[in-house]
Amino acid sequence: MIWRSTFALMAAIGTLVTICVPGQDVVRVAASSYYAAFCAAGHSGVGLNELIVFPAGKRAITISLPFALGQFAYSPDGRALYGDPMLDPPKGRAQGLYRIDFNPIRVSAVPVSVVPKPIFSLAFSARGNRLVFSGGYVERGNQYCGVFEISLPSGTLRSVLESPDCEYLSAWWGLSLSPDGMQAVAVHNRNSHSLQLIDIARGQTKSLGTGFLRASWSPDGQWIAALEDGGRERTILFDAQTLARVKILGTSEVQWSPDSRYLLAVSGSGCSNGSGTVQTLDIHSGVKATIESSKCQVYQTTTGWVSSDIVP
Repeated sequence: MIWRSTFALMAAIGTLVTICVPGQDVVRVAASSYYAAFCAAGHSGVGLNELIVFPAGKRAITISLPFALGQFAYSPDGRALYGDPMLDPPKGRAQGLYRIDFNPIRVSAVPVSVVPKPIFSLAFSARGNRLVFSGGYVERGNQYCGVFEISLPSGTLRSVLESPDCEYLSAWWGLSLSPDGMQAVAVHNRNSHSLQLIDIARGQTKSLGTGFLRASWSPDGQWIAALEDGGRERTILFDAQTLARVKILGTSEVQWSPDSRYLLAVSGSGCSNGSGTVQTLDIHSGVKATIESSKCQVYQTTTGWVSSDIVP
């Protein structure tokens, strides 16, 4: 089913969104500043080369990307995507990571000291001053595999976790950073889909249980949402401080609205041809609401939030 892929964030429903960034003042922004969006495969059918935006109360808007993406992540400010080219890099550019800004479209290289390849998962800190990726790289003929942190803008790389190889089963998937960037959650495939808490500084892990598909940290730092595997696909809500399981919700994409009140969900109900509709799941009431402009228009759950500023 298409609903088992990764990467998701959604626009909050309400009048104000409050975002707490460590070391900075509290930022208050109107919820209407955020639109639902997802990356899709365009006419070429290779990689993800379109961004489909779903403004509230308006029709969907398609923005063509300058090249097809493989793994990618939304920027913390909702105005860009970070990712690696699915095939060859843009003309005149080297292999590596790129930032694609919207409105106007602008491509810039992310300063990295090595070329990450392969990339299984990619996450950016709330401040945008570091990225963490699961995968590997080659340097002086040697291949290194595991989880790595890259400081920005210096591009300095540091190993967090080591893996014996750069294969799918050995990788950590669905990396999600805590708001302060000091911890992450991810699912480790080889260990029975173990949900692991990763200490970024110490390179240590702690299992929160097995049988999970993916997980993510809420922007306010209070919750970790994790999706069960094994056909049940319930959403388990963990207290991020005590790591206790505090609530069981329906299926979702386990990704958060900026105010940490909603989780993204995608439903295929009433749709055909494998399409679906974006919904929000209220973590307190368990009620789902539909984003009408996305009705039966989602074909891959690479959904996220983007700033309304990017819409022409």
